[in-house]
Amino acid sequence: MSFQFLAIVRNGPDSSSIYRLAVDEELGEEMERSFTIAAGKWQDAAIQRVEFDPAYSLDDNQIFEIKKFLFPPDLLNAMRFPHECSEFSADTLGIANIKAIAAVNVQGGRHTAIFKTVGKAKKLEPTKSLLIVCQRSAYMKLNFPGIILDDKITAVFEGDALLFRTPNTVKKIVSLKDYMKEANDLEIVTFLESRFETNTEKILAVADTWMRKRFASLMQSNVFDQHSAMDIYETAKSFSADIPMELSKDRSKLVLPEDKQYIRMMLKFLNEEYYKGVLTGKDYQTHAKRPMENAGDVRGGQPRKAGGKFRR
Repeated sequence: MSFQFLAIVRNGPDSSSIYRLAVDEELGEEMERSFTIAAGKWQDAAIQRVEFDPAYSLDDNQIFEIKKFLFPPDLLNAMRFPHECSEFSADTLGIANIKAIAAVNVQGGRHTAIFKTVGKAKKLEPTKSLLIVCQRSAYMKLNFPGIILDDKITAVFEGDALLFRTPNTVKKIVSLKDYMKEANDLEIVTFLESRFETNTEKILAVADTWMRKRFASLMQSNVFDQHSAMDIYETAKSFSADIPMELSKDRSKLVLPEDKQYIRMMLKFLNEEYYKGVLTGKDYQTHAKRPMENAGDVRGGQPRKAGGKFRR
């Protein structure tokens, strides 16, 4: 058995501790097989790695990738030196507090970690319910706490890259805040003053997480460097009369409304989250934004070559 297993345990709302999960040889081999087979599916040649963007919707054959991902120091040290972690005790720490199980392996300085989150339905607590198991032909009460591990994984870390499909699930293990760009107050004010005519104080007052992500995306898109306010206005009006797009008196800037609903409509349009059906001509909205011009190049992701399996 080349993998060691760690339990990530909740201490409080925003803190966790890492413990070594002691398993016997037979169980360890079964767990290693389960983790590596599931992780190996993400190494299939047909799977595309896509640079993480919280506004992007994955296809079935895609996974998100964050290169040079930085783990919290305590988790990184546990992954490097699992033998040095204290052993997990269900009696003192409680099965209910386990957030995830990690299978970790270090070979030649290269780290591999495969994570599975453990939801409430996967925790067996005899003190809270009557759990029965079949042994030969008779049923008996299960007197010890346990965990159900299915064949799904949450994330894989290999080399320096974190791979995953569902951000909300990954956030139960590690924070993605540094990789989910949200514009701060100063950035929003500076951007608004240069590109829009609006009441910045009122915009900040209603700027929630959704808006801040769209503002950040818009700042990075270079839309205003490639198109004038007049170009954007005319395009919006030709697309749909419902887009609340207006120009300043000198026609050099767009007018950003103060109503939250209209702000969201403007930001969706400017971030190209609206589209027109090619057959029906109907207007739709989406946050997937998958380009069609080069199917092999998906937001920086390339079709992966066969080879390179997760080592056991």
